[in-house]
Amino acid sequence: MVNHVTESYTNDPLFQEAMKSLQSDNWEKGLAFLEELHNRFPEDIELFNLVKEFKLRARIDQDEQEDQKILAKKNIKKWGIRSLILLIVLGIGIVAYWQYANKMAFQVKQLRTNLIEQVHSLEAASMFRDAQALLQANRAIDALEIIQKIEEKYPAYPGLADLKLKAQDLQELEILYQQATSFFDEGEYILALQAFQKINDKDPSFKDVSSRIEEINGKVLLEDIILKANLAYDNHDWEIALSEYESLHAISPNYQIDFVEERLIDCYINMAKRVLHNNPDSYEALNKADEYFQKALVIHPLDARILREKENAMASYKERLTWFYVQKGRDILIEEEDSLDAFNKAREYFNLALSISPENQEVQIEQEMAEAFLNAQRNFEADTLDEAISNLEFIYNNNMEYAHGIARQMLFDAYMRRGELFEAGGEYEYALTDYQRAAQIANDDPEGIARLYWAKFKIGYTLGILGDYEQADQLFADAINVTGLYELAQKADPNVVVLINEAERYYDLEWYRTSYRLYKRVLPASDILFLVVDYEVKEGDYLSQLASRYGTTAQAILAANKLLSPRSIRSGQVIKIPKIEKETGK
Repeated sequence: MVNHVTESYTNDPLFQEAMKSLQSDNWEKGLAFLEELHNRFPEDIELFNLVKEFKLRARIDQDEQEDQKILAKKNIKKWGIRSLILLIVLGIGIVAYWQYANKMAFQVKQLRTNLIEQVHSLEAASMFRDAQALLQANRAIDALEIIQKIEEKYPAYPGLADLKLKAQDLQELEILYQQATSFFDEGEYILALQAFQKINDKDPSFKDVSSRIEEINGKVLLEDIILKANLAYDNHDWEIALSEYESLHAISPNYQIDFVEERLIDCYINMAKRVLHNNPDSYEALNKADEYFQKALVIHPLDARILREKENAMASYKERLTWFYVQKGRDILIEEEDSLDAFNKAREYFNLALSISPENQEVQIEQEMAEAFLNAQRNFEADTLDEAISNLEFIYNNNMEYAHGIARQMLFDAYMRRGELFEAGGEYEYALTDYQRAAQIANDDPEGIARLYWAKFKIGYTLGILGDYEQADQLFADAINVTGLYELAQKADPNVVVLINEAERYYDLEWYRTSYRLYKRVLPASDILFLVVDYEVKEGDYLSQLASRYGTTAQAILAANKLLSPRSIRSGQVIKIPKIEKETGK
C-alpha cells in the first residue's frame, strides 16, 4: 500500500519568495511566483483566493501610482506659471526701483535722522515712565537715579522738573517713615505717632501710614487701659480692675496675654469672694460667685489654685447660706406660730437649704419635719389617721415642742380620734392602746390638763368595758384629781360631790364594778369642767391649732359643735370651743 501525504502550499519555498516580493511592493514578481505556485496546487481554494486578493491589491496600487504621477504633473505646471509671474513682477519692481533710486536715497537719509530722534525720544519716555512707576511704588531713591540719567541726556524733557520734585518729596516721606518705624519698634509710640502723622498730613495714602496710626492709637489706648487696671488692682478695686482687664483682653487678646490673664483670674476670684461676703443671705450670690469662678476656669481650665479657691469660698458660703435658710424657716414658724401658710413658707426655706447642702442631716430633718407636719394636717383632716400618726410620731420623736406644741396636740388628737373610731367598731383593745399612747403624750405637757383628763377618762371607760373595773376606777379618780373636779363640784353641784365620795367608798370596799358605775354617773362632767366660748373661724385656722390655743382637744370641739370631721370647720363659721374652767388652768 502507498501512503500519499498532502503538502501545504505554505511550506513551498516558492510561497516564501512570493511573500517577500509582495512585501517589498514588487507586485509583478510576487504575482508570478503565486501563479506558478497555483499551478502546483491547482485544487487549493485558499491559494486561489489568495492569488485573487493580491491581484486586486496590485491593481489598486498601480492605480494610486498613476494618480500620483498625474497630480505631480499638475503641480509642476502650476508652480511653473507662478514662478513666471513672480519673475515678471520682480522685473517690473527692479525697473521701478532704478527709476526712483535718487529720490529714495534722500528720503532714506531724512528718515534716518527722524528715526534717531524718535529713538532718543522713546528712550527718554521709557525712562520717564520707569521713574513714574517707581514713584508710584514709593521707591523714591531708585526713581531719583533714573531722573538724574534723564537730566544728563535730556535735560529739557517735558515734566522732568515736576517729577524730580515729587521724587524728592517722596524721599523725605520715606526717610520720615523709617524714623517713625524705628520709634515704633523701640516702643516710643508717641514719637512714632507724631512722625506717622506728619506723613499722613502730606500723603494719607503713603504705604500703611493710616493703619500704623490706628495701631499706635490702639497701643496707646491699651497702655492707658492697663495703667487704669493696674491702679485699680493695686487698690483692691476689683470691679473696676476686672472691667478694665476684660476690655483690654477684648480689644487685643494677645496683648501681654500671660500677665493680663493672671490678673483676670485674680479679679474673678476676688469678685466671687466679695459677692459672697456682701450678700450673706442670697442664693443668687452663690450663683453669681460660681459664674466668676467659671470665668476664671475658662482662662485656665482645671487650674488647681482656682479650684481650691472656689471650693473653699463656696463651701464656707454654702454652710453659712444653708443655716441662714434654716433659721429663716425656723423664724417664720416662731413669728407666725401655728399658721399652715407659715409651714409652707418654712418648707420652702428648708428645701432651699437642702438644695445647697443635700447631705446635711440636720437640715434634712428640718425639711422632713415641715413636710411631715403639712402631710399630717392633710391626713388628719382626711381621717387617714395611720398616715397622720406616722408623720406626727416622726416629728414628736425629733422635737416634741415642734410648732409650739401643735404637732404634739395633733398627735394626741389623732390617737384619740382613732381610738374612738376603734371603740365605735367594737375594737376595744386597739382603742385602749391608742388612748394610752394619747395619755403618754398628754402627760409630757404640764399645760395639757384637758388632754390628760380626756385620755384618762377614755382609758378608764374602755377598761370598764373590758371588765378591768379596778384599773378603770383608778383612771377615773386620776381624771378627777388632775382637773380639780371635786373642788369645782363643791361650788357647782353638791350631788356630784356625793357621787364621787360614794365611788371612792365602794372602791375602798373593793366593790370596783359599783364604783365604776358611780364614776360614770359623774364623768365626764363637761358642764362643770368646761367653759364654752364662741369663736369665729378665720382663714388658715385648723382644728388642732384651735385646740392647742384654747387648751382643749379636737374631739371636744367636734363634740361641742356636733361635727363629724376635722374638715367640717370653715372660715367665717362661729363655733363653740370648750376649755377647762379651773382657777389654775386657762
